[in-house]
Amino acid sequence: MEAFKKLLPLLENIENVRKNENLIETKQIVIKMNVDTMIKAKRVIEEMKTQLGQKRREQLYKTERCVAIRRRLEEMSKEMSDLKVEFDLITKQEEEFAKEISPTQAHMLRMIVDVIAVSQATTQIKKEIKALKDESDTLENWATDLQLELRSFQRGHDETRKSRNQGNFLELLKLLASYNDEIAKVVLENAPQNCKYTSHQIQKELLQILSSRVKKSIREEIGDSKFCIVVDEARDESKKEQMALVLRFVDKVGLIQEIFFDVAHVKDTTSLTLKEAIYDILSRHNLDVSNIRGQGYDGASNMRGEWNGLQALFMKDCPYAYYVHCFAHRLQLALVTSSREVKPVHNFFEKMIFIVNVVCSFTKRHDKLQASQLEEIAHLLEIDEIVTSKGSNQVVTLKRAGDTRW
Repeated sequence: MEAFKKLLPLLENIENVRKNENLIETKQIVIKMNVDTMIKAKRVIEEMKTQLGQKRREQLYKTERCVAIRRRLEEMSKEMSDLKVEFDLITKQEEEFAKEISPTQAHMLRMIVDVIAVSQATTQIKKEIKALKDESDTLENWATDLQLELRSFQRGHDETRKSRNQGNFLELLKLLASYNDEIAKVVLENAPQNCKYTSHQIQKELLQILSSRVKKSIREEIGDSKFCIVVDEARDESKKEQMALVLRFVDKVGLIQEIFFDVAHVKDTTSLTLKEAIYDILSRHNLDVSNIRGQGYDGASNMRGEWNGLQALFMKDCPYAYYVHCFAHRLQLALVTSSREVKPVHNFFEKMIFIVNVVCSFTKRHDKLQASQLEEIAHLLEIDEIVTSKGSNQVVTLKRAGDTRW
């Protein structure tokens, strides 16, 4: 019992030591939390200082910019004052000079001034024609690049495993699979036999689904707002008339959008047939014809005819659908007319027509052209670049350049 009494104070001391240790640990945790809080607060303060410094630099830049603009305006105002003084002086000299010369001399002087003005205008027109030619070359290069990009998605004529040219579509799939294991597990040979999604029909269905989604999105973006239509027709490679429809409208943020919407086959290009095709497309997508506020076509009689043209038929149903002659076609007409005055362009077409006449007018030369085409077709068939079928790989002749009429 006495030994227990002696141990009791020792146990109490041990308990007190444990409590002190717990208290110290608690204080250490609190101190660590305070230190973390101080570090975070320091970071926040540094970020605020950085943002404040950036705002100060931006404000200083804006102030310096405003000062520079104000100085430039003062300089321009001073230059305008000097120009006005010079103009008044020139005007006064002209008046004094006009009093000294005779009417005949004054008339000749005006003619000289007119000739100089015409010469300057001609020089400016030549510069504009050159700029248009450069822009045309740029557009031609862009079209060539686009055509090459579109060719990269062509299907192969023979897509069997033994084929040496399966087409770019399957080759691109193989390339993607070689760089991504996840894709390689679900495409081509690793895909289920009934779920490859590479057949022509399935690909067309996928494109049709994407087309429907895009049209639906465009329709939702237009809503019940007013819109304009831009229509043009052309004959495709299979000799079928295709009509393209473009919608022009103002989106929700106030920007003008001009988006290709649909293409439809038409049996002919009469105004009534085109109107029925356009009405069919608009009705299928719940677009009200009464909301049309503009029409854009080329200058052909079936489109712009005042009484029976397509624009007149739309005007009867919607009086606010004003017709505008397509600026692209008008630019083409202006370029054709202007290019006749540019010697390099005129010489190019003249020589091209001469080459066509030389080749097509003589039997031997025409036979040599056809023989060269036959050799090219035979080479392409040998390397499996093209396949034989009824109506394909025909030998053709040279065609003369057609003129733009509208």
